[in-house]
Amino acid sequence: MKLIAAILTCLITVSCSFAQNEIEDQNIDGFIIVADTSRDYFYLRTKMFDLSEDLKVEIDTMGRGFNKDKQEIRLPEWDTGLYFPRRNEGKTLSLEQFRAYQRNTSGKTMVLVAGLFHNEEKAYDHLKFVKTKIPTAYILKTSLYMGCLH
Repeated sequence: MKLIAAILTCLITVSCSFAQNEIEDQNIDGFIIVADTSRDYFYLRTKMFDLSEDLKVEIDTMGRGFNKDKQEIRLPEWDTGLYFPRRNEGKTLSLEQFRAYQRNTSGKTMVLVAGLFHNEEKAYDHLKFVKTKIPTAYILKTSLYMGCLH
């Protein structure tokens, strides 16, 4: 019986190790341009629309909005999918749960993203543009999971 338990433990450990390696293999570096952070969704939303108008940059909410009861950005209640962070490269603006990009952040903190890039140089080029309107904007390097999210 002890032998069977030892074999099962070994198989589970190996399986988990392979699963962890598979997840890590599907991560890439991302460079997020952080325009602002807050726990106040409506403050960030107003700032996002102002920034969009000032910089002539599109907004992409990916169909998400603010759920007042849960105090977080979510898909509409009728949508059965889960929240997932923006992962595609681009200059578009969006509001995100900050914990999706910075793991040690409070769950209720949100971020106004002013661009997401997979190339650091492109991120810094766009940051210069964003800083013309928001001098405190900065780049956050993060690890983005690019695997399947369903």
